[in-house]
Amino acid sequence: MRKTWLISVILFVLLCIVVILEGDAPQPIDWSPTLAYKDKNPFGTYILFERLPDLFANQTPQVCQVSPFEQENQLRTLQTDTNTILKKTWLIINREIRLGEVDTQVLIRNAQKGMHILLAAEIFSPTIQQKLNFEVSYQNFLGKDSTTLYWASPNQKITTPFSYKRNTIDYYFEKYPKNATILAYNNYQKPVFLAVPCGKGIVWLCSVPLVLGNYNLLHPQNIQFSERLLSCLPADYEIIWDEYQRQTLNAIENSIFRFILKTQPLRWAFYTAITAILLFIVFEGKRKQKAIPIILPPTNTSLEFVQLIGKLYYLYKDHKNIAEKKIQYFFEFLRTHFYLKTQNLDEEFCTTLATKADIPLQEVKNLLQNIETVQRQVRITENELWQLNDKIERFYQKINQ
Repeated sequence: MRKTWLISVILFVLLCIVVILEGDAPQPIDWSPTLAYKDKNPFGTYILFERLPDLFANQTPQVCQVSPFEQENQLRTLQTDTNTILKKTWLIINREIRLGEVDTQVLIRNAQKGMHILLAAEIFSPTIQQKLNFEVSYQNFLGKDSTTLYWASPNQKITTPFSYKRNTIDYYFEKYPKNATILAYNNYQKPVFLAVPCGKGIVWLCSVPLVLGNYNLLHPQNIQFSERLLSCLPADYEIIWDEYQRQTLNAIENSIFRFILKTQPLRWAFYTAITAILLFIVFEGKRKQKAIPIILPPTNTSLEFVQLIGKLYYLYKDHKNIAEKKIQYFFEFLRTHFYLKTQNLDEEFCTTLATKADIPLQEVKNLLQNIETVQRQVRITENELWQLNDKIERFYQKINQ
């Protein structure tokens, strides 16, 4: 027991040392594209969210954490001026936008009444694509360290290129409405930013949401592309920042293990603790006691005993005694299987036995006569014993057939 406790204390001390050393080590850069407004990692949108008041008349963005359907109901409840409700810009920026039929209809209905909606994502739900008649495709720019975007010009002249890190702007619009206006495209002349008129409002479609991330907004040249993109939106409209999509698609952010798994020292400590618990269960979970001896159940030696007794009778030439035992067993068989009384072996007994056993009457008579002959004699020979045994065994065989 003391040895086990000593090993446990040593392992615990070593684990604490590893956690302390890892805690002082510099944290690696998290390049995961979260696009969350609170994340300061390269592809979060903390800078964009903080800069929105400078671009939209000092208006603080309203963070929306409910679905468009619920948000529309809240706006109708809080405000009665219809024009005020529609003078809003709804920003949905995420790698995936998954909206159902009802939420999509709400956005399109509000856009038709004058609201501006920016949908910036790489993957859109089929419902949105069908309603707005567009499709998104993917182009992997292999062999290139960076890719470029251009703003569209009325005379189709090449404008200033904006270079971005590889694998950040690989999506483009393969299909789009005829009334859509192309505002930006990639170096393959594929549109990446569209303006789709929708009633009194406009739906802005962007297939490269990572251009709005912190990393690209800190770039001295690429920030101009992002500012120009946002300048297309009305400056005097109230801003609604949608966080509902991130909550539904990234439910792990609300998990109690999110902080542990996101921090490398805590993550390794968590994995080490789980491994230690599993090892303890495997090695210490066994019962610590001597092996229980296996006690075999008593064997049935009745058959061996009978065989031994039979050999003794045979070796001592007591053929008469063996024959009596065979006859007694044969009569017991007739009583239990055919329910016959074996006191009188008369003609009626022979006929009944032959009928029930389905054996010729003459064979039955011969067998019973042989039995009576053996019973009357004081001694019998080995040959007579064999004859009696053969007749009884043939009777059993015919019964079994």
